[in-house]
Amino acid sequence: MVAITSSLGRYAVLLSILVYGSSLTTAFADGSSASVGGGAHRMLQDLQVSFSGRGAPPTPLPECHGDCDNDNHCEGDLLCYQRTGTQPVPGCSGDTAAAPKTDYCARRPTENTLWMRGNNGSPEAYFPLGLCEGDCDSDAECQPGLVCQQRKDEPVPGCIGEPEFRKDYCVVGSTPQPTATVTAAPTPGVTSPFTLQVSFSGSGVPPNPLPQCHGDCDDDTQCEGDLQCFQRSGTEVVPGCFGNVTASPITDYCAHRPTVDTLWMKGDNGSPAANFPLGLCEGDCDSDANCQPGLVCQYRSGNEPIPGCVGEPVPGEDYCRYPDPTAEPTPQPTPQPTTAAPTPEPTPNPTLAPSNPPTNVPTP
Repeated sequence: MVAITSSLGRYAVLLSILVYGSSLTTAFADGSSASVGGGAHRMLQDLQVSFSGRGAPPTPLPECHGDCDNDNHCEGDLLCYQRTGTQPVPGCSGDTAAAPKTDYCARRPTENTLWMRGNNGSPEAYFPLGLCEGDCDSDAECQPGLVCQQRKDEPVPGCIGEPEFRKDYCVVGSTPQPTATVTAAPTPGVTSPFTLQVSFSGSGVPPNPLPQCHGDCDDDTQCEGDLQCFQRSGTEVVPGCFGNVTASPITDYCAHRPTVDTLWMKGDNGSPAANFPLGLCEGDCDSDANCQPGLVCQYRSGNEPIPGCVGEPVPGEDYCRYPDPTAEPTPQPTPQPTTAAPTPEPTPNPTLAPSNPPTNVPTP
């Protein structure tokens, strides 16, 4: 179901933006917004440069305002998002090229949301970098137990959000292979709070709501806070979680869905019934009837992208999305056909020359 606070004209703008996958999926130029699937979606704020001097701004900067140098320049729990060019700012809308290299105060929804904290060791206060933070140049620029993932356009495992092209992020290092003999003492390492864990495996409702990356859940009500139950039919990767996805196949886990256009598995074959019809960017659908009004089911056989959705789709799974935009009408109406009815078929051979005109008197 689509609920909009704007006129039909602005709704057309939203549809166009969603289909082409822009990050401005919930805000219009005039400040109105949309919520999809009946859930609340925070309206994006426009980028603004309200401070451009040296030192600290006179008052802490609100969300999507710049230019900040560190988190102390931002209101409340906002963080300073560092930029080296025209990178988009999470949770903000507007022209990112208008003020290149400007750093903005923004909201980081989870500890494993991808976040740019600095570059080349600056600001020094942010190095070594934490989980899912960039831009690192080596493992030495990451906190203990983390490694620097050198990348071009690869996904960043265990992190939420869209990574920046050619930026490197700190992630949890891979677990080393066990030694042939028992080691004298446990090897040091980092236990991530986002490691997959099966803390409930019985039928019915768990005794307490499950935290992030814990299973097995049946629906969203079995998860803590605003976490949602990510439904799995095999060994699908759980967004924002680490761990061996093959250890407990078909187990469903509570996870954080950062936006309503983040790809999300809500069920399969109409189950759980409470999750159907599916909302925007949700799967697995089998027909348009499995989707909320105004959405269509995109059938997939492999790794086809889902227009207007964020994240990595599960191979072969089908998702609900907005239909493709209709073709633009022609500028002028087409003319009426030249004849009221089709012309007859031509004769197979030319006709003979016409006869002479009739004489005035009968011929003998």
